[in-house]
Amino acid sequence: MKSLRNSKEASKFLGMSQWYAKFIKNYVDLCEPLYNLQRKLKKFIWSIEAQKAFDAVKAAITKAPVLNLPNFKKPFELFTDASSIGVGAVLNQEQRPVVIASRSLSAAKRNYTITERECLAVVWALNKFRTYFGSLPIKAITDHAALTHLTNGKNLSNRMIGWALKLAEFNIEWEHRLGTQNTVADVLSRNPIESIIGEKVNCAIIRDLVLSSRDQLIKEQRTDPELGHIYRYLENPDYSSVNVAICVNWSRIFG
Repeated sequence: MKSLRNSKEASKFLGMSQWYAKFIKNYVDLCEPLYNLQRKLKKFIWSIEAQKAFDAVKAAITKAPVLNLPNFKKPFELFTDASSIGVGAVLNQEQRPVVIASRSLSAAKRNYTITERECLAVVWALNKFRTYFGSLPIKAITDHAALTHLTNGKNLSNRMIGWALKLAEFNIEWEHRLGTQNTVADVLSRNPIESIIGEKVNCAIIRDLVLSSRDQLIKEQRTDPELGHIYRYLENPDYSSVNVAICVNWSRIFG
């Protein structure tokens, strides 16, 4: 996300970050230089203090305690939004983000109708985040009411029909909320950052998840019908029950 250019952008950024204010230590004091930029009668000057506050808030949003590790026993909520230039999405659990991502739209996709861009945002986000929820139910939250009636829609374009079929692959519960309740995804869609934050967050989550669950993962892999053979073979090359085909595939993967 680029530096803020005017008071309107400052207000939008603060509106987004306030969703997670209770998880950010000394949030109000931290954002004071940004609050000053909202004053209409004051000239907008992007100072060093404002840049530091901006960077600090962005950093806070993309790590604990704001950023949350996924809990696969709890429901996921997917917030999406689309603008004329990009799409944004936030995967939440218990009002805390698990992963955040956005991307810009190509010139052709910017010519899509509003409903098509909003639908594209949902399809893109579901495919991007599907490793988190798989076949688990997920609540898709949008400020575009037409999407909640997509499966009952008539006279859909071929493009929308294709997306409706893709959406049928997921266990979705639709919910419409006003744009004021979808601030984070809205800001992301209007300030597309490609997948920079998303990739960093994904890597951080995967790393922390693996490290925190290392012993459990090893235990499960040792007892796995196929991976267990590989573990025993690596520990004892003379292990006779190893499946030759599995070893061949293993060697292909790891060179």
